[in-house]
Amino acid sequence: MIYFICEGDGFMLKNNFKMNTQRKEINIFSNRFGMLLSFSLVLSGLFCLSGLFLFMNGAWHDLSDISLAWKTLIYLCVFCCFVAFIKIALDEKSFSRVLSFCIQLIGILWIMSSVLFPRLNGYQFSGFAIFKYNDFILIDGMILMIGMMILIFGFLLKDGYQMQKQIDEMI
Repeated sequence: MIYFICEGDGFMLKNNFKMNTQRKEINIFSNRFGMLLSFSLVLSGLFCLSGLFLFMNGAWHDLSDISLAWKTLIYLCVFCCFVAFIKIALDEKSFSRVLSFCIQLIGILWIMSSVLFPRLNGYQFSGFAIFKYNDFILIDGMILMIGMMILIFGFLLKDGYQMQKQIDEMI
C-alpha cells in the first residue's frame, strides 16, 4: 500500500507493504496422475515379478534365441521403468536423476539390441537396415531408431531435472 503524507512544505512518500516469505509447497501430482502412477507401479512390479518367477522356473529355456532376446529386452525395460516409478512416487517430483538415467539405459539397451539381434537365430528383417549385404545385416535400423529416440528423450529428461534443481535452489 503506497500513500502520501503531508509534512510541512512537501510531500513525503512512504512505502507500507507486507511480503510473505514463507515457502509454499506445491502439489505437483493431480489425482489422475497419482492414480495412473500407482496403477503403473503395481503393474510394472507384477510384470517384473512374473518375469523373475518364469526365469527361475526355467520357462524361458524353450524359447528360440531371438524370442529370448526380445523377452529379456522387454523385461529389462519394464524393470527400469519400475525403478523410475518408485523414485517418482517416493520423491513426489516428476523429474529425477534416476528417471533420466533409467530412460537413457533403456535407450542404450535398444541400441545394443539393434546390433545384437540380427546375429541371433530366428531374426526377421524389419525392412530397414544399416549396411546389409545378402543375408548379413550389421545393424537393424528400426531398432536403432527407436533406441536413439528413447536415448534423446532421456537426455531431455536429464535437462529437465537440472532445470528443476536450479529452480528449487533459487526458491
